[in-house]
Order: sequence, then C-alpha cells, then structure tokens
Amino acid sequence: MSEGFKHAKGRYVAFITNDVVIEHMSLRQALKYLESENAACVGGYLLNPLGRIYSAGNWIDALMRVGSVCGGLSESECNTLHMTWPVSYIDGAYIICNAEVIRREIELPFIPETFAYLDDNLLSFKLWNLGYRVLYVPVFFGTHYISQTFKRLGTINRLSIKSTLARLLVIKSCKDFIKKIYLKKILLKKYIRNVYNEAVETANIIKAKFGILDLNYIPHVHFGDETLIATMPFYRSVKLKFKTHDIVMHNFLTTHR
Repeated sequence: MSEGFKHAKGRYVAFITNDVVIEHMSLRQALKYLESENAACVGGYLLNPLGRIYSAGNWIDALMRVGSVCGGLSESECNTLHMTWPVSYIDGAYIICNAEVIRREIELPFIPETFAYLDDNLLSFKLWNLGYRVLYVPVFFGTHYISQTFKRLGTINRLSIKSTLARLLVIKSCKDFIKKIYLKKILLKKYIRNVYNEAVETANIIKAKFGILDLNYIPHVHFGDETLIATMPFYRSVKLKFKTHDIVMHNFLTTHR
C-alpha cells in the first residue's frame, strides 16, 4: 500500500484490502468526519459475512494484545456504535487518512516488513505518539470477508505471533513490568520462540523508522485480570472455560496523557 501511496496526489487517501465489499457512500460520509473532527485517520464499522460486527475500531491493552471494539456483537448490542470515539487504531481492511499529515510526518504510511497484522496498528500508534487523533466514526463501511488471502497461504498464526512479539519489543507500556513478565511467559512456548528472531529483526526495523512508541499516548484498555494473564501459567485456558472473550466497548478505552 505504501507503493500506491507514493502515487497518490490528493489531500486524503483510503486504504482498502481485497477482501472488503465496501458500502458505496461510506467514503463520502467518513470524509465529513475526517474534516470536521481534525483527525489524522478515521474508520467506520465493518461487518463479518454473518452480519456481526467485525470491527468498530480496535483496541490495544497493556500487554500489547489487540482486538476489535464490539467484535462479534450485533449492531444493536454495541451501544456505543452511533457515536464518534478515539480508538487505539483502525483496522487496515478499510482506513481513511489525511495524506498530507502522513507525507509531512512519516513520509510513507506503512513499513513493508510489518505487512499484515501489524502495519495498520503501527500507523495509528505512531500518529497518536505524534499528537494526532485516530477516530472511530459512526459510518457503515461494508463487509469484511476475513483473511481470504492468508487462509489459503496458511500463514495467519505465524504472522499474528510475530506481530504480538514485535509490539512487545517496540511499545513502552504503562505497566512495563508486567509486560516484560508476559513476554518471558509466552516465550516458554516453543512455537512462539521459533518466531522470536524474526520478530526481533522486524522490531529493529520499526525502531529505526518510528522509534520506540509509548502506550501512554494511545487510547488503550486495562483488564482487571491483566496481571494474572501476564504471570499465571495456563490462566487463559482456564478463563476460556468460563467465558469466551472480553467484549470491549468504545468507552472502555483510556489514555494517561
């Protein structure tokens, strides 16, 4: 997408992946928010093929885990869906940005080595660290037929692990002590250690381009059990027996700056 961005001449730019069927008026509607809210990037909500919310903006937590706001809910179940909110990042499936801000501040939007499961969140994290806002806006963007390319290639899990490790290595957490414990804990798993060296190389490239990023500037989520997640072996497996996953609404996100 950075190659395409080099040829973009306009004030605004939209990035859309090949597995999204867009709502035809979404770009025009979202641009109104981009202009009036003085944001660097905006994104609306995407549905999955079953008609549930795929993403209405995205969150990151103190352990550098990421997820979709209102992910898996119906439109009626997400009671924050019809308002504008700051979010950690916009899913790269469909994101609209102020091209002039990107050209002026970071030159190109994405680092090639972070393609898939990392490039979109790093763009938003860098913009937040530079003092710009990234917003969810109440516009229906379309339907996302999730990971069609990577499902065929069979690389989803490895890319996801590499992305998590890279975030742990390049983002300073507001709870850095438990973040470091969490990194040591997950590296006990062989399949994660197998990806670690590749993640270190990617993290070094990110640091050279974007520097160390600070979670304090980014809207993020704190879970009440984050210390248990970071320190307790098998905690996640036990938790999943009683609860499928944490549902995050837009008003759960906070900043420390």
